[in-house]
Amino acid sequence: MRYKNDESSLPVKANRRQPDEIPMIKMAGVTKLFKDFAAVADLSLEARQGEILGIIGHNGAGKTTVLKMITGLLVPTAGTIEIMGMNIAKSGTHIKKSIGYLPEESPLYENMTAEEYLLFFAELYRIPRSQARKRIGQLLESRRD
Repeated sequence: MRYKNDESSLPVKANRRQPDEIPMIKMAGVTKLFKDFAAVADLSLEARQGEILGIIGHNGAGKTTVLKMITGLLVPTAGTIEIMGMNIAKSGTHIKKSIGYLPEESPLYENMTAEEYLLFFAELYRIPRSQARKRIGQLLESRRD
């Protein structure tokens, strides 16, 4: 631990960064393999607070795979992903409480009712089932009015 060279006598860790210096999204050497196919290969990027990041590419380029890894729905084969300075592999449950992801399409959801869909995601975010059912009931009831 070192000390600042000003009037302050508070200790400051040597590697501590200001909050605005921590990338909101940081990917380092991220790869995702599906059997012998590399959907994403050695991707590194950073996006800071206030920046707009676009992920573009042709169909099959790995855009959806990248988004699913950022949100913790897929685990990278290699590399690290940090969201707000926290490693998604170690703090995924906590991180998922702060972000949302709405996929473009998914055959999984086609036959689900609104309640089933919301319960599914409540389980992914480890919200207790009784709490989820209560809140979902309130939300759905408010939409019926």
